[in-house]
Amino acid sequence: MKLKITKKTINHFLEYNWYIILGCLILSYATFYVSLHSIHAYKDHEKVNFFIEGQYIRDEEVKENLINNIDGLYEINYHIAPSQSESLYRLYEGYFDTSDIYILRKQDFIDMQHLIKDKFINITNTFLSQITNNNYLEFYSYENNNYAIKIYDADDKNYNNLLGFENFMEFDPNGDDYYLSFNNESLKFNLTPDSNSIALEAISYLFRRYSHE
Repeated sequence: MKLKITKKTINHFLEYNWYIILGCLILSYATFYVSLHSIHAYKDHEKVNFFIEGQYIRDEEVKENLINNIDGLYEINYHIAPSQSESLYRLYEGYFDTSDIYILRKQDFIDMQHLIKDKFINITNTFLSQITNNNYLEFYSYENNNYAIKIYDADDKNYNNLLGFENFMEFDPNGDDYYLSFNNESLKFNLTPDSNSIALEAISYLFRRYSHE
């Protein structure tokens, strides 16, 4: 028997099966969107992630400048976590381990002292020389090794003027010093053969931009 497709047949099908058609259209659109997003999404080794325990970023131009000046870097992410925020611990859980560069309070390093050697890069003279030539820097040290660079002193305006990182961000007004440190598990500091140096170059750029070397 030959089925004859008429306008009435089509209308009947649409009337009782519209939800199937709608579902197919939504699924098709979602598949197309995910595929398109996958094509344009940058891979982890092309991004640098900051975890910043501060208020906000002051220098809105620096992100674009970093991307334009560093080969292989296509995306900068700032994960801002104000120290007084009710979401602080949720932000730590969501972004801390996957960030490359940290700006944290001195108290944070004291609280995490048992993790310092595993979590943060040991800042040797060789490593530091790739970032800056500043000879007046102060550090957070643990067992005779340096693991963080002081970039803000709550009681020393002269030190802050020399470093200049107040031009980069707004620090929390909590009376604590702030330090810059680096994720020991990141592959963006050129420490292993299978890593690159985009995070190292990003930090070096910030020192050149803000500090009086």
